[in-house]
Amino acid sequence: MKSKQEIVETNNADGYQLTYEPEGSVFSSFKLVFISTYPNFEPSKEDQKLAIEFVASELENYIIQSTETEHPTFEDSGEGFESVRCNNCGQLMEIAEWHEHLDEAYKTEFEELDVIPNCCKKRTSLNDLIYNMDSGFSKYSLAVNGFSPYDDEQLTEQLTEHLERIFDTDLRTLFVKF
Repeated sequence: MKSKQEIVETNNADGYQLTYEPEGSVFSSFKLVFISTYPNFEPSKEDQKLAIEFVASELENYIIQSTETEHPTFEDSGEGFESVRCNNCGQLMEIAEWHEHLDEAYKTEFEELDVIPNCCKKRTSLNDLIYNMDSGFSKYSLAVNGFSPYDDEQLTEQLTEHLERIFDTDLRTLFVKF
């Protein structure tokens, strides 16, 4: 790690967050977010700190936040969220139907994500649906505020591959615009 900036931990009723915020850090309405493809994935704090230190060594002027919550939350692309397709048949899902499924999952605090879409009636998961911009459910996320994966797609791929090794899980890379 090029900078010896402190990683600060904050706690709240639903979980905690580790934050790396260097002086003069970059902030914009974009962020790069890494989540596991497994909604209940919970890395150790040691692995989270290793991940922050690694990302900070590559992107030292960005705010990096490692967040873990008690229950999965929906991580989406922000302004880019437009549509959802069934991962079984590829059919476009009505947003009203998706909201109904989301409301049902909310009742279980997103611990139960299985749904049966109207299109093909084949069981799937809200996490496996095809979102027009990558999205998913996760207890854990690692966010780099101000960095757009389109700024350097090769670096984004390298970060993802290295983080997958640190966490020993498959990751989704989300581009969030808010």
